[in-house]
Amino acid sequence: MLNTKIALAALVVLGATAGAAVSQEPPIRDQTAAPSKPDRRPVRVQVGINFFVAGPVDDGEEATKMREHARRTIYEMAKRECALLQDTIAAECRLESVTVNINRQMQHMGPMGQVEGFNTGGQVALQITLK
Repeated sequence: MLNTKIALAALVVLGATAGAAVSQEPPIRDQTAAPSKPDRRPVRVQVGINFFVAGPVDDGEEATKMREHARRTIYEMAKRECALLQDTIAAECRLESVTVNINRQMQHMGPMGQVEGFNTGGQVALQITLK
């Protein structure tokens, strides 16, 4: 009778251990399930642009045209930046802001002396969704 109780107790312990081992096996993944969707969170992209435009810095017509050309260049670069992002990493692109700064400047050109013109700078902020 004592042997029966010991055998029964051993069987209970063995059964509990086997149950615990089965419950610790990793779950089997369904290989036919569709892959998870790509991350569609928006990503912010900022681009800085700086260049020098040589020419008159007065308030004349030629200087006014140069400043307008410099601003137009920044805006066109912003437009092309969205296209470039869509060609490379972006599924969608939205222009958030453009900042343009134009400052009169005397640029030292080494042996050529000083050249007057405008330092033009811009900051473009875009929001994209990755491909």
